[in-house]
Amino acid sequence: FLVVGIVVGVMVCLGAFMTVIMGWLIGPIEVIALVVFIGYSVTYSLHIAHDYSRVKEDTIDLKLAQAHGLRKKGVPQGDIDRRIAQPLLPADLRRARARVAVLRMGGATLSSGVSTVGTSAFLLFCTLTIFPKLGSVVIAVTFISIFAALVVLPAILSLMGPGPTPFSSRCVRYLRRHVVDRVARALARRRPQQETEHHLLDH
Repeated sequence: FLVVGIVVGVMVCLGAFMTVIMGWLIGPIEVIALVVFIGYSVTYSLHIAHDYSRVKEDTIDLKLAQAHGLRKKGVPQGDIDRRIAQPLLPADLRRARARVAVLRMGGATLSSGVSTVGTSAFLLFCTLTIFPKLGSVVIAVTFISIFAALVVLPAILSLMGPGPTPFSSRCVRYLRRHVVDRVARALARRRPQQETEHHLLDH
């Protein structure tokens, strides 16, 4: 859901870039660009979110990221070792997982964006109108997507990111706790009543 929200935000920013900053009228080229680059804008954020979901509490990279964050705060090495050995609080775990995701995928994401901008820059010097427009849109959506994936999304994940337990497991646990247990309790309450009714019928 966070990635979908990020993509919607990128598309809104891209539309504002085309209509407000560049002053283009909405035509076939602009509509095609908005539709085509939805898939392009999702890739960076999706990689960061996927790597965030793969980071578990016992991952060595998580411990290294936690130690790096404590070292930047000026915590002594002895206290760092002691804190790493302790289980993380949910807020600290979210921040550490977001930091690990950015450290793992940030370099590749940034390199991909730089290469895309570099190759798209040649389109700006074409004579046909469609090519400079497409080049401008590609460069704009690349900058917006990189900013959203490496700044906005990690900040949101640090504040309200999901836990390391998969969503499907949490759903199963919720259903087992709230539905199955209620059904079991209801059946347990009905069983003495049924036994009482059978006992009265026998007499």
